[in-house]
Amino acid sequence: MAIDYLIGQTKAQLETELRLAQAELLAGKTVTSSAAGDLAFSHRVEQQITQRIEMILRKLSLLDPVNYPGESVTPIDRATIVFPVRL
Repeated sequence: MAIDYLIGQTKAQLETELRLAQAELLAGKTVTSSAAGDLAFSHRVEQQITQRIEMILRKLSLLDPVNYPGESVTPIDRATIVFPVRL
C-alpha cells in the first residue's frame, strides 16, 4: 500500500488545496526569491504542481468516489496496441 501523506484531511480541506494548486498551476509560479542586505525571502516548490494535484485527486477519490471516480483522476501511463486481424 502507498504512503498516505494526507491523513486527517477532510474533503473540504482537500478541495481547497486542489483549488490553490490549480490556481498556482494557472499562474505558472515555480520559484520566488528576493534579497536585500541581511534580509532574504525565498519560496520553493518542493513538489511539482501536477504531482500535488494528482495526489489530492487520488485522496478525494478515496473519500468521495461518486464525485471523484478513480478512472477520472488517474493519469493514463500505458496503452495497448491492438492490430486488426485478417480473416
